[in-house]
Parts: sequence; structure tokens; C-alpha cells
Amino acid sequence: MKRIATVFHESFSLNRPAVAQILEIVSNAVEVGSKIDLGVLREDSQLGANYVRAMPRYAVGTGLLDEKPYRLTELGKFIYQHDPTLNHPSTLWLMHYHLSAPAGPGPAFWHFLISQRVRPGMALERSELIEAVQNFIREAEGRALVDRSARSLISIFAGTYTKTDGLGKLGILEETGSGYQVLEPDPPNEWMVGYALAHYWASVWPQFKQVALGELSQPGGFADLLFLSTFQLNSRLRELQSKGLLELMQVAPPHQILRLWRSPSDFLQHIYD
Repeated sequence: MKRIATVFHESFSLNRPAVAQILEIVSNAVEVGSKIDLGVLREDSQLGANYVRAMPRYAVGTGLLDEKPYRLTELGKFIYQHDPTLNHPSTLWLMHYHLSAPAGPGPAFWHFLISQRVRPGMALERSELIEAVQNFIREAEGRALVDRSARSLISIFAGTYTKTDGLGKLGILEETGSGYQVLEPDPPNEWMVGYALAHYWASVWPQFKQVALGELSQPGGFADLLFLSTFQLNSRLRELQSKGLLELMQVAPPHQILRLWRSPSDFLQHIYD
């Protein structure tokens, strides 16, 4: 899956009302058969010159929009139909998941920070995060990220999770004097967990019908992306098993999980129930 670029943000963190405005313009244009590019977004939105470049990229990174030309993804269509203002907790979790997923569409550094650095209960020093993201970019992309750009990445990343018009309502990060405190967010519902698992499975284990249950709880793995404890994860999986979408085989170790779903849409249709 194609990722958005590392420096995509124009120094702005994610703003849900602005992203919702982008989705509305694209949706209306599709209804009349028009193609949308950046020029149209600039004319039809109330967003500033830099903002109108950054917010479509966030819409792409959160899995809601395809680009060139811009059009709603299947997920974007579903969310726009059911939650056009992007306020529902499941919508916020969906946006977070896609920004953080191991194979995109969010930027690679976002997955790195969520999977390797942001753990519930941890105190994060801003300077340590800046150094960590510089090291990651150096190793992953083979280039040096100057201090100013690294500070900007951490600022927009953290701002996305601390501002209420971003993903702050999830309760993941809280700003402190020298950095951030990682909180313990309320877990997403079982349908959101199932959707994310189906998407994650398709990118990490596409050739397998079953995997070891313990794989989901590996450090930096699936459960960590959604801040789920082992108990919370198992609880959600049992709920999905009762609905016939997966099977937990726990008679003897190593315990396994067998996927019975056909696609992420099997879960998506219930996500706002």
C-alpha cells in the first residue's frame, strides 16, 4: 500500500472539521461527475493555502481518500454516509488505525512511533522523540532529518492526539511540561477491533488462514497499535467469535486464531451499532 510522504503536513496536525470539509467537497463532486484536484479543493473550501494542501494528505493517510484524482475510498464513503462530521469514537479509531498501520497508508514514522514508542503509562520526553524519529528516518530512508523538521514531525504527531479537533477524544496523549504522558484510552468496540484485524492480517499474513494467537500480542504488533491489553484483546476476540467471524482454538498450546471473515467490510457494516 502506498504511504503518504514523511513531510506531508505543512506544519499542521490533523484537524477533523477540515478533513470533513474535504470529504464533503469530494463527495459532492463525484455525484455530478466532476474530478477533484488541489485547485478545485482550493476554490471550493474555506481552508488556507497551506491547510488545503495538508488536509487532503491527512484524509489519504487516514484511509478516507484516494488521490490523483481525489475520490473517497470505500471506507471514506461508508464513514461519510454514517458520520460526516467525523465525531464518532469508532471513526476516530479508524483514522488512528490507518495512520498507524504497518503497511500504510499513513507515513512510516507514524507506525514507528505508535508501535515502538507510545505505550500506556509511559512519560515521553519531547527531545527523546525527536532523536528517535531522526534515527528512524536515517535507517528507513537513508537520509538525515534536520532538527527543525524532526521537531515539526513530533509536534504534528502529538498535536493530532492532544487536540480535541484532532484525535484527542481518544484519550491517548496528554501534554506535559517536557513532553507527553501516554494515557490508557477506552478500548475500541469489537467491530472496530475486527475491522483493524482484518486489514492488518491482509498486510502481514495474507497467505494464512490461521496464526498463533500470541502473534497479536507481540511487542509492537496488532494489540499495541490499538492500545489493547491482553485481556481486552481476548475479550474482543471472544465477542467476535460469538458472531461467527473468527474461531479461537485454545484446546492445547500454541493457541491459534482462525479467520472466518471474508473482508474488512464484514465488520465495517456494524461499526456504528
